[in-house]
Amino acid sequence: MLLNADYITPQELTGYSRAALADMEVNKFKLAMWLPSLNVDDLEYRFNRGGSGLIEAGTFRGFDVESPIAGRKGLKRVTGELPPLSRKIRLGEYDRLRQRAMAARSEGGDDDPIVRQLENDGEQMARALGARIELARADAMFNSSVTIAEEDMFVKVDFDRKAEHSRVAAVAWSSVDTATALSDELAAVEVYNDTNGRPPEVVLMPRTTRALLTRNIEYRQLASRLGGNVPARISLEEVNGIREDNDLPAIVLYDAKVEVNRVATRITPLNDVLYLPAPGDASDPETGPLGNTFWGTTSESLEPEYGLQGNEPGIAVGTYKVPNPLAIWTNAAGISLPCPANPDLTLRLTVRS
Repeated sequence: MLLNADYITPQELTGYSRAALADMEVNKFKLAMWLPSLNVDDLEYRFNRGGSGLIEAGTFRGFDVESPIAGRKGLKRVTGELPPLSRKIRLGEYDRLRQRAMAARSEGGDDDPIVRQLENDGEQMARALGARIELARADAMFNSSVTIAEEDMFVKVDFDRKAEHSRVAAVAWSSVDTATALSDELAAVEVYNDTNGRPPEVVLMPRTTRALLTRNIEYRQLASRLGGNVPARISLEEVNGIREDNDLPAIVLYDAKVEVNRVATRITPLNDVLYLPAPGDASDPETGPLGNTFWGTTSESLEPEYGLQGNEPGIAVGTYKVPNPLAIWTNAAGISLPCPANPDLTLRLTVRS
């Protein structure tokens, strides 16, 4: 299978596909706001674990007394290898002939249907890699680890979050007449604050979990103080008002799904909520409050035919031609892993079993 540039060069297709991936991270997948992509010209990831947490207070001293010695926060240097991922799609003999027939019937111009199809294939493969990385981001943020067990790759990377940052509600929130949802959250926020010296800014949850709060007994009782009778349900506006009164973080809804083995699959777990710092800018790797998603250098990008010299890190996309039967494959390759350098800035609360 030989790299082919008859219709579009690997450099052009890679640039088009990288732009599509970046757009998806900004406009579709929310988790990049906490773990934005960072290109590194390497096979390995490196970051300093720790550095967050409580600020150590200084001390007063008497005149002419030596300054007290401060303790240095422990930082753990974490390194590891970035795992590869890839995806390809075939433009077969029949499809190619159909595209050629469409081109013959068109009125001319530069909009070649085959080129357009290969661009679409490149975009589709890039988005497939982006979807897998979003699943890995969710794994890293909710579980403080990334587990890969597919296509002869068996890896688990543990980011070592404090055990008390994985909590379980006293009663499942689906039991709306007995669950203590408000108390569960207040306790979770207190644990977060004890660790980090500041409360979380947002809580990530599914829409169905937010809906349970409108029927939760603690929320309903608070909403009824002025009206007397306890209602069966309260409005989202009332829920938000009660949360503000109790200094609980703002709710961010996330219900995105991807297809895994032809099955629609949630990116984030349905039964958990996650407390987080304020989000950064998904397009700016310097603003990730938890860390980064590292994208390394693939072997494809090092091939001179790809034309990526000086711009190697990130996904690489090219077309390959096979002779029998004649077909064109569009292949997207990446090497990537989300790495939360500050995992204690996340706290998972399991609210349903």
